[in-house]
Amino acid sequence: MDTFLGFKKHTGVIVTGSASGIGRTVAMFAARQGLTVSAWDLSEAGIAETAAAIKADGGTCHPFALDASDPRAVEHAMAETYKLIGTVDGFVSVAGPSSFIKTEFSEAVQCTIDCARVPTEAWLTRDHNGPRSAVYVASVQGPRYGAGVQ
Repeated sequence: MDTFLGFKKHTGVIVTGSASGIGRTVAMFAARQGLTVSAWDLSEAGIAETAAAIKADGGTCHPFALDASDPRAVEHAMAETYKLIGTVDGFVSVAGPSSFIKTEFSEAVQCTIDCARVPTEAWLTRDHNGPRSAVYVASVQGPRYGAGVQ
């Protein structure tokens, strides 16, 4: 396989929401396809587990525990990612509301939007030579199956 979700092998990809579920699966599969993964999530323990699993499988992963809707935290992680990886050709947004806190549905949707918008804006401001690809996965199931919708 020459690409994963349109991302070239041996390049970098950022995957938000990668401490569990869909995000972790995407991060692990991307690493298995030869991409260097910058794994972002709010859960420090979860992101450490994802990074350890990727490394145990022979991949390369740089974990960052952060809130993907926080512009300062995102800018810091983005700068560090580019220092560690160089060019980042791919971005996969999976981050959304926490499954561990009660959230109103409208707040969950806004969180999902912000967790996609803030990192995308930071990523698109970086200099880049050649095409880039972004993939967005949105789910508001976290509040429903975590603490429950109010």
